[in-house]
Amino acid sequence: GRGELEGVGMQLGRIGKAGPFVIPGIIPGGSAEELGIRPGDKIVKINNQPASAFKDIADAVKTIKGPAGTQVTLHILRDGEVERAYTLTRRKIHIAQVVAEPLLKANGKTFALIRLSLFGDTLNSELKLAVEKILNENRGKLQGFVFSVENNPGGRVDQVISALDLFMDFPSVSPVL
Repeated sequence: GRGELEGVGMQLGRIGKAGPFVIPGIIPGGSAEELGIRPGDKIVKINNQPASAFKDIADAVKTIKGPAGTQVTLHILRDGEVERAYTLTRRKIHIAQVVAEPLLKANGKTFALIRLSLFGDTLNSELKLAVEKILNENRGKLQGFVFSVENNPGGRVDQVISALDLFMDFPSVSPVL
């Protein structure tokens, strides 16, 4: 993952083996976010095919993903509401792998909050730049960093290890071989 994708900007999960699909996370900048689709929404139909017609998540992803400029229609059920159809236009979406948030203050201490949205090819370099910028802007004010991996779909183990090396003081460890 280079931090860029062509699609509608959401993650996909499934309830059971043949149940509806569920959206655990929305990626900023996609048409899913733009149309107000939210985490927790359930997809009951994709291009008018019931969720049960798709054998697994990969099968559904093949139908939902596609070239920028093309469309897909999702029928979504949100708790307490009626089923609604959304027509999403696929587009190129840049995923910022590292997002520095406003400082957190707790118990008289100040922490930098950094969201890691994807473990892709540029994680290490993006993280280094973000940490250097935060340290330069907050000299002597920080007691530590908080890293959030909420809604992170994963990615490259080597990038995670090299990112951890920025903060850990132990010899490098190889991935499980």
